[in-house]
Amino acid sequence: MSRRKGHVCTVGFGWLYSVSMYSLCLSSFFISADILSFVEIAGMHYGIFHVFALWGTTQLSVGLYIMIRRHAFSEPLEWHMYNMLWSVVGLVMATNSHLFRYVSPWITSQMGLSIGWGIGLTGLLLWGVPVVVGTVWIERLRPRYRGASADAVPA
Repeated sequence: MSRRKGHVCTVGFGWLYSVSMYSLCLSSFFISADILSFVEIAGMHYGIFHVFALWGTTQLSVGLYIMIRRHAFSEPLEWHMYNMLWSVVGLVMATNSHLFRYVSPWITSQMGLSIGWGIGLTGLLLWGVPVVVGTVWIERLRPRYRGASADAVPA
């Protein structure tokens, strides 16, 4: 059973998702990167995982801002949906960053690749595939929200 946009359940779940995502993303900055880190600040290692967490947090913030200030935007529901779904892609890619240390050696050994090719193929699989799938998924959903009224959504 689907609910129309702006229904109290849709808005409630949206806020629950947003608070959960902010909690998850903000807590990620207190996790030291165990692989592919490139900056150390006060004993914490920051890396690609944090880049993707920051990406997800940024997309989430933009998506919320668009709905809060929806009257200042043309097609606010389309752009809200667009940014919120890219926040999900960022979350998937951040999660995949933690899988990198397990998947890369497995791919390298199973396919008989050099370490460099194994790392490259792992990066393509764990980060490239979510971007491609996300792009297709998001672009297929966009027409559904194009031209939809944001006035039904309570402020």
